Amino acid sequence: MKELVFKIDLISLEADLRVIIQQEVCKALEGWVGINLKAENNTTLLDTKEVCAYLKISRGTLIKLLKEKRLVASKPSNKWLFTQTSIEEYLKNQSY
Repeated sequence: MKELVFKIDLISLEADLRVIIQQEVCKALEGWVGINLKAENNTTLLDTKEVCAYLKISRGTLIKLLKEKRLVASKPSNKWLFTQTSIEEYLKNQSY
């Protein structure tokens, strides 16, 4: 009896799943005030952990930026979601 061995490229699988999940989240978010995901092509959504890692800031600092309205995000449930575009816009505004 010959055994089949499947090699799974976990990085590619994770990337594919991320795209699928983002597409489904975008569909679910349609109609929420303050977020227009249809306007952006290939919208990438980031959660607080990903944004903190990307910006190299603490969660507390991230919440402070949200309260000061220096960052744009949506909270459709119990989870803040940021678009990649909004993070890039924040970074561009921080450059002197």
